[in-house]
Amino acid sequence: MNKLTKVFEGQEVIIKMDKGNKVINLVHTAKCCGLEKSETRVGRTTKSIRWSRVSEKLQLISGGQKLDPQTKTEIQYILQEIENTDDRNSIYMSSWLSKRLALECHSEKANRYKNFLVTMDEARENGQVVVNNVAEQQAILQLAQSMQGIGTVVQGMQTAMINIEAYVKDSIQSKDLQIEQTMNLVGLRAINTKRISDRLKEILIYKEGTPISASSPSYIRAKRQIFKQFRVMKWEDIPVGQYNAVHAFIEEL
Repeated sequence: MNKLTKVFEGQEVIIKMDKGNKVINLVHTAKCCGLEKSETRVGRTTKSIRWSRVSEKLQLISGGQKLDPQTKTEIQYILQEIENTDDRNSIYMSSWLSKRLALECHSEKANRYKNFLVTMDEARENGQVVVNNVAEQQAILQLAQSMQGIGTVVQGMQTAMINIEAYVKDSIQSKDLQIEQTMNLVGLRAINTKRISDRLKEILIYKEGTPISASSPSYIRAKRQIFKQFRVMKWEDIPVGQYNAVHAFIEEL
């Protein structure tokens, strides 16, 4: 059986689940209902359960006309346990019978105990948690703090993922822009180098009066002079900033 410990006005109350039914320790119920007597021995006062009174009240309940057979059977079993068992601390009885015993005691403390049990039953039915001692309060507080910490971590992770997603998106857009700019630059460079090459051919045609192609000896010699002057191996290697200087050099060939 699963054991649960509650506290009523400083008194421990142990509750167990037995085959789906909630049962409450009889000794604890008797103490909460005020069914105790004080005894003084060797200058020391102790309290003990008035078991005769407990049995008397259970017998009164059992004699009720509208009591169902199952409850009567339970009462008879508990009375036998009180009479015969060596360890009365091991006796448990149903939550309903515990409340009924509290009503039979006709005292303010017993009535408060009955209300305590009713409140606990209602809270359990509504899915709530009833906290009756400091240890439980601390445990629930620690759990709440842990859950809050987990929530903060999750929120931080979500924020980080959003930032990463934004960074990746910006990086992709930036890379796409760089590629586009590079492609435009490559296209512009190709156009300019063709213009330089065509201009060289025009100058040579004008000077020699004959058609000039890329394989013409005069074109090859002039191209070598240009490459040597500007320290490049091909037209595409000429820096953009030197295009005007190249054009001027060609005009002076």
